[in-house]
Amino acid sequence: MSEKKYNNIFEQIMNNIAFVMCITILVTILVFGFFYSANYSFMDYPFFSKLTFDRVVYLSISACLLISYMLIGKMFKWDIRINFFIFTVISLLFVFIIPLEPFSDMKNIYEIAINGFKDEQGYLSNCPNQIPITTYLWVITSIFGKNILIPKIFNIICNVGIIYFLYKIYLVIADTNELSSDKKAIMWFSTPILSVVLYENHIYNDILFTFLTTILIYLVLKKQDTNLIFAIVCVLSVVQYVIRPTGIIYIIAIFLYMVLYQQHYRKALVYVLFCVSLIFGVGKLNKKIFNVDTTKEYPIWSYIQMGVNEQEFGFQDGSHSMDWTKEDCVEKYKALGMRKLLRIYVKKEIWMWSEGTYQAERYGLGDYYATFTKDNKITETVRNVDNSMIRKVLEQMMKAQYYIYMFFALVGLLTVWKRNRKDMRLQVLLLYVICGFFCFYLVWEIKSRYIYSLYPIFMIYGFIGFSIFVDGIEKIFGGNR
Repeated sequence: MSEKKYNNIFEQIMNNIAFVMCITILVTILVFGFFYSANYSFMDYPFFSKLTFDRVVYLSISACLLISYMLIGKMFKWDIRINFFIFTVISLLFVFIIPLEPFSDMKNIYEIAINGFKDEQGYLSNCPNQIPITTYLWVITSIFGKNILIPKIFNIICNVGIIYFLYKIYLVIADTNELSSDKKAIMWFSTPILSVVLYENHIYNDILFTFLTTILIYLVLKKQDTNLIFAIVCVLSVVQYVIRPTGIIYIIAIFLYMVLYQQHYRKALVYVLFCVSLIFGVGKLNKKIFNVDTTKEYPIWSYIQMGVNEQEFGFQDGSHSMDWTKEDCVEKYKALGMRKLLRIYVKKEIWMWSEGTYQAERYGLGDYYATFTKDNKITETVRNVDNSMIRKVLEQMMKAQYYIYMFFALVGLLTVWKRNRKDMRLQVLLLYVICGFFCFYLVWEIKSRYIYSLYPIFMIYGFIGFSIFVDGIEKIFGGNR
């Protein structure tokens, strides 16, 4: 068997595995959502509950709102400026009306940033991976002012960028496959997501990381394969990893894409060597510049052991310790046994992928101890975490939106797989990323916000599914696109 034929067979096997995994994830989410709800308690633990009839009501409302917004977009001929204007106005109104002050980890990094890296509590020694996002906050607040609105406005800018670049990714995929004649419509489709707006109050790395990885995917898929673009891809791969170490998933996915799809073996090797060496160098440099005490750093084994805690099935349970070792983790796995491990794996993955809000209520509206820059009638209402009608409606609307988009994403993914055209292989990079997140969080500790950066990918498949759905409706009623 020739090497080329062997590579094609191996690529086909990998691509089919990726498609099946992603389809299985989406089917599981939707089937589970018919009977149960994955929830987050503000006492900081995950739990499941039986589904109530409310879900049907909120699904109907969310579907109507999405269709209405798409009709408005069609009326304006999918004008990008109008779409971004609406999104920006709504985002600004939200951060002004609910001026949430940073808390938890984001409070630590924000205060260190605006105080010129004064870290008297040694937070950066415990969590040196927070140095890059702290540096980012320090830079933008030093230039534009030490006002809490500055990083929130940058969040809005990044969100606009995410919507634009997921559109650019869709263009690369759709141009050769005629998936939709109204390609700009994907930006309207991807805009009215409540969890994205709520996240703009979250002064952390999620939105910035999502913005960088969306650009990265676009550049890798971009047909103009020049040395300059390759160099930018290399640098951006390092930057996104430095901002958030789960960026290793994107690096592995891009490496597989270069090897299996592009079959650029030398280029793939250069890419990996560059990323690994620069990541290692930046890590060492950060620790030296900021005088990090490495003896206070949480080891990876602390996160891994937490990933199989039985009571909260892998959710953060406060058991972080610098004393955890590889041997301790091995012993914990042995003590649990295969059946308990499998039960934990199933529960943690179903909860994380089915929760549906990315915990946006917590990060956008605050927890029990939330404080606001300025109080008003709405902040007084949302402060009541357990009995706020605003919180309840927003949470249920976010969940409903999530399931609607996941339904369309499944339709889109099945359509892509069924067509099985050669050019469809462009999309395997997106699938590798989804599969990478699924596999990684089998081992690591979980939060539903950890898969926030995947939403642009689901928007792309969701829009493909939505377009197929609209085409089907128009054919039934004799319409023409």
